[in-house]
Amino acid sequence: MCAIASSHLLTLLVQEGLTARIAVLDTEDCGGHCFVECEGFMVDITASQFGERAVEVHSLKQLPAKVFWCAMYRVSSVDALRQLLEELQWPEEQWP
Repeated sequence: MCAIASSHLLTLLVQEGLTARIAVLDTEDCGGHCFVECEGFMVDITASQFGERAVEVHSLKQLPAKVFWCAMYRVSSVDALRQLLEELQWPEEQWP
């Protein structure tokens, strides 16, 4: 769900002329998670799956220390995200 939601958000932000990318976490401990980084901010529209508010927005300079916001990968397009998720062997139903 987070990859699909982040892909939609990325598309909307880019259409509005903003610089954005999708950040991806993939670990055995936390599993996988995607959120958007845009113009110096982190925007997570599926944070509720980790007990956070439904939408979390934080400055990247003051990002709370949460394991699910420790991105390992960053991609700038939906196509690049699909390719990464395939390489990481995420279930296809979670691909955008």
